[in-house]
Formats: sequence, structure tokens, C-alpha cells
Amino acid sequence: MRTSAAYRLRALLVAASMSIMAGGCATMSPEAASPGVTPSTAAPEPREIIHLLLLNTDVPLIVDPSCHKAGTHPDDRTIGEYISGFIAALDNPEAQNLIETTILDDPSIPEALVWRARVMIGHSYGEEVWRWGVEFLIRKDSRSVLRDSFRCLGSG
Repeated sequence: MRTSAAYRLRALLVAASMSIMAGGCATMSPEAASPGVTPSTAAPEPREIIHLLLLNTDVPLIVDPSCHKAGTHPDDRTIGEYISGFIAALDNPEAQNLIETTILDDPSIPEALVWRARVMIGHSYGEEVWRWGVEFLIRKDSRSVLRDSFRCLGSG
């Protein structure tokens, strides 16, 4: 079971690297949509949520005060560097690691025009327990990320 989780994590890291090498994080528009996805009224699945996150790795950490100095390295400047540091910390095959996605309507936004997406990276090994991640808004009409909506979350 742990081996299966390790392979899934490796697959995610490979996919992230391929997306970055393919220029997926180089978008400069205020909204980054998931290419090849037809807008739908159904909430995004975990794969699409993670893909949208990977497309927005260039968002600067200054996007929200919750992200100020939130990375694993003092030189972290982007959401991508922030997330990469926590994914890299999942390298212990004996630990219980997870990547969790959630999506919900945002009642604070009039007419619920967006979903609030959350991607959390978790780690548990003995007394070492933490969960860090991001939250961001996805427009329902275009399934694009509102790049200025990123917030950094976590504890541990």
C-alpha cells in the first residue's frame, strides 16, 4: 500500500515537472484555464483541480498575506516553489503522506459564480505531523483560476 502511494506521488511529481517544462506555468493572464476542458456545471474533479494549480505555479507569494514567508525555503517566491517544497518533503516511504483536494461553492461570492478549491499536502511520521496547501477560486463559466485569489494554508 505504501509502495502504491509512493508511485502515485512519483507520478504526480513527473506530471508537475512535465507541465512546468512544457510551459504550463508561464501564463500571464489574470485567469488560467485548464486547456481541453469543456466548461460544465459539474464541479472539477481532483485531477482538474491539481492541473489548474500546476498551471498557476508562477503566481507570486505576495498574492496574499497568508503566503508571506510561508514556503519551506527563505527564497521561495511563487506558489510553485511553496508547493514544491512540501511535495519534496514527502520523500519518506515509511511515512503516511497525502495530497487531498476539496471543492465547494463559495457562499461569500454573489450568485456562487465560483468554486473554492483546496489542495492540501499532508505528512505524518511519528510525532512529525503537518498539512500545508493552497486555496483558490475557479470560475464556473470558464473553469479558469482567479489568480489573485490564492491563499496559503497550513499547520504543523
